[in-house]
Amino acid sequence: MVKHESSGRTRVPPRFNETVKRLTLELQETDRCLIFSDLPQATLEGLSQTVDHLRATVWAVLNSLVDEFGDSQRATVILTSHRIQRAQTLMASINEEMDAGNITRSTQGVEELRNLLALAYKKLYFLTTGKPAPPESA
Repeated sequence: MVKHESSGRTRVPPRFNETVKRLTLELQETDRCLIFSDLPQATLEGLSQTVDHLRATVWAVLNSLVDEFGDSQRATVILTSHRIQRAQTLMASINEEMDAGNITRSTQGVEELRNLLALAYKKLYFLTTGKPAPPESA
């Protein structure tokens, strides 16, 4: 087992930020095309494992920011902002899936998702307006 030790941040290559931005755009395009692609299962499983690993790594880096900031409030803001951005992305994808007819009343988890969204809506409504959310329409 190889043990990586570092004393602080690793030096990144010049233009690494641009590389990450380009990769992000390519992954977003991959996400859009993936549903309609006829890829072998092994390719999809490899991609899934790679994306899971990358997601876990990014999450670990985001969480490590908590340790770097003397002000844990700032780190919490960064993590919360990341979670909100991820939720927005997921909701946009779910809306596209519903528009395409891929999510229906009988899709597993739809009722639970609706309940969680209703609760989140009520809390966000109060947070942004200071008033209770209007009752749900039937």
